[in-house]
Amino acid sequence: MTTLIIGGTGFIGRAIADELRARDRSARVMSRSVPESPLGDDVSHTVGDVTTGEGLAEALVDCDGLVFVAGREDLPLLPPGDRDGDAMFEANVRGTSRTLVAAREAGVRQAVVITSCTAYGMVGDGERLDGEEPVGVIGLRNPYVLSRVQQELAALETARPDFRVTCAAPTAVVGAGDDKFFGPLVHAIARRAFPVAPRGGFNFIPAGDVAVGVANLLGGAGVRPRYLFAGENMTYKALIEIVSEQLDQAPPRRVIEPGLLRAASHGITLMGLATGRTLGMTAANISDRLNRHVYYDPRLAVTELDLPQSPVREAIAEAVRSMQLT
Repeated sequence: MTTLIIGGTGFIGRAIADELRARDRSARVMSRSVPESPLGDDVSHTVGDVTTGEGLAEALVDCDGLVFVAGREDLPLLPPGDRDGDAMFEANVRGTSRTLVAAREAGVRQAVVITSCTAYGMVGDGERLDGEEPVGVIGLRNPYVLSRVQQELAALETARPDFRVTCAAPTAVVGAGDDKFFGPLVHAIARRAFPVAPRGGFNFIPAGDVAVGVANLLGGAGVRPRYLFAGENMTYKALIEIVSEQLDQAPPRRVIEPGLLRAASHGITLMGLATGRTLGMTAANISDRLNRHVYYDPRLAVTELDLPQSPVREAIAEAVRSMQLT
């Protein structure tokens, strides 16, 4: 049988497809358009759209597993004309529910939905989340976070005794081909856009580790409906230093004071006002997140899913090498 990966042309989806192929499991990818680069041997592709349901029925034929990686992250600015994050809610919430119901009706036995650690909340500086918190009761409230919280709730509502649904919520994922977080960060560092570093910190996890955790879930591991996929915890300064080292550049020597970062973040608000676009995450959210050092504890996923804890430095080095920096 086959596992369908919705949104599998992105860097996380490709890593999952590679891991499934390494385990001799057939993988099929569905995305809204034909991928620009090959997906690899024995990975088939079909065109479809979770926001309309077009192509779903055909993509699910002969599939017994499903991985949903098709979420939207319209940050920090929402698309023009979208004032409430409707595009994110359509893809992340309604698209997830629509896809899982179709999968259940098609006879799929198991689904893994890739969400976000933000669905667990954002605790205070120096505090820790252990993965047993209820959905979305702590911290940030903005269109993106709310869409991820509601995505998990919508996904879990579709579960049945013969249709297992698990939400896998990774922290910041590092890998080659990321054009949303890590790729832009590397390009910004290459332009020497970080003379100082934010004072906070976060957990970073290689895309390959996420893929192993997902494959283990599909293989029957785990007893919970939700798992937090967290990797190595480090300061943003340490992350920027590692990238700078790979680029053979001098790293930032100082950490920016919280008040200055808060003031700088308001530039995003001004950008939104100037372009008539709404913020998917407010300036206060951004500065607060970068000022906090938050810890996500991976122990549940490590113990129950055998989630790897590979060194992030190696994933960073591989990702930087893969980029064409100009």
